[in-house]
Amino acid sequence: MKFAFGFAGVATLILVAGVSRADITTVTHMSMDMPGMHNGPQMPAAAQAQLDSMSNTTTYMSGHKVRTDSSFMSFIVNPDAGKMWFLNNTAHTYTVTPFDAAQSKQMMQSILKGRAVDMNAANYKVTDTGRTTKILGHTARHYIVKMSMTLMGQATTMTQDILAAQDLSAADTGAFGGGSGPGQVHGLPLVTTTTYHSGLTEGMISKQVVTSLTTTPIPASTFDLPDGYTLTENKDTTSGMFGK
Repeated sequence: MKFAFGFAGVATLILVAGVSRADITTVTHMSMDMPGMHNGPQMPAAAQAQLDSMSNTTTYMSGHKVRTDSSFMSFIVNPDAGKMWFLNNTAHTYTVTPFDAAQSKQMMQSILKGRAVDMNAANYKVTDTGRTTKILGHTARHYIVKMSMTLMGQATTMTQDILAAQDLSAADTGAFGGGSGPGQVHGLPLVTTTTYHSGLTEGMISKQVVTSLTTTPIPASTFDLPDGYTLTENKDTTSGMFGK
C-alpha cells in the first residue's frame, strides 16, 4: 500500500498540477489482491477496519492546485507558488521542494523510461473500447492499457482496465500519465484495475476506485500548510509514519 500511494500519488499530483480546472474532490479506495493471500487466518474485524481506513485517500483539485491526503501522509502541490510539500501526518513534520509543472512532467517521463516504459513504443498501448458506463452520475469510458516495464528488477507486464469520466476537467492521463491526444486515456479515472505479470508479482491485482466525487467549491485554505507541522531536513520523510 505504501508503494501504491507513494508512486501513484506523486505521479498523479505531478501530472495534474498546472492544469486549470473546476473544483473536484474525490475519495479513492485502494486495494491489493495476491494469489494465496486469503488462504490464511481471517484478519480481525477491527484490524480490517483500520486497514480499510488507511487505504482511502482524498484528493482536492482546484485551479492549478492539488492536494492528496491519506491517514499517514499528504502531498500538496502549488504550481503558482512553485512549491510541493510532503507532510508526515504521524510525526507532524513536512519537507518542501521547488516545483515546476513542465520540469516535473519531464522528470516523470524520465522515471518511466528508466522502468523501460516508452509511451510511443510498442511496449505501451492504449485501447479505447468505446464502451461507456455510469459511475457516480458521470459517463465513464472504458480503456485498456498494456505495458511492459522493469519493476523490482524484473521484467513485468501490466494490464490496466480504466473507466474514466469524460465530462470532468482533469488532466488526460495514461497508466502512469501520458498526455492528451490519440492513444491516451482521456478524462478523470474513476476505476483503475491493474493486473501484474512477472515472477514476483504474477497474478497480483491492485484496484483504485473513486467512491465519492463532488464539485463543490474548495476553500483556499485547503492548500495551505496546516498549523503544528515542523519543517524537517530529514531525507527519510516516512520516519515515524506508521508508529514506533
